[in-house]
Amino acid sequence: MLPAMPNSLRIEHEQLREDLDQAIRIGGRIGEAARVLQSLLRPHFRREDDNVFLGLGLLRTVAEGKVTPGMSELVAKAEQLKSELPEMLAEHDQIRKAVERLGQEAIREGRPQVAFFAARLMRHASMEEEVLYPAAIVLGEYLKSLLVPAGAVPSNDRSRSMGVSPLV
Repeated sequence: MLPAMPNSLRIEHEQLREDLDQAIRIGGRIGEAARVLQSLLRPHFRREDDNVFLGLGLLRTVAEGKVTPGMSELVAKAEQLKSELPEMLAEHDQIRKAVERLGQEAIREGRPQVAFFAARLMRHASMEEEVLYPAAIVLGEYLKSLLVPAGAVPSNDRSRSMGVSPLV
């Protein structure tokens, strides 16, 4: 039972993509810097959308005490995030450098809307690192404590998961 990512995150990623497309259309050095950034962001956002943020779509439900055995799939997603976190953070470092370049070009060419976009993207990356990634991991750990028997290996395969109903 993998949920959709939270609508607020989906919309934010869509808006960031649209703003980046607008920067590319400006052309020149801004467009060039935006294309470099896009080459880094596309696969990173896809990875986040498909793996990291899915569990957060159930955060409210879990906070309300509604945990089901089908949620055990999120345990494997959280384990995957924990193992890939160093790589995700390294991607953020590359993205930050590209965003800084875009912001500098925007200031140099007098494009405050592009500079604002660059600043917003930097805040977004910080929010992921400080809040969203840890929340996804904590959610997985919490679900693991309720749904995965001690010693069992989390799996994306429902037929192998041995979820139990929590006493919540």
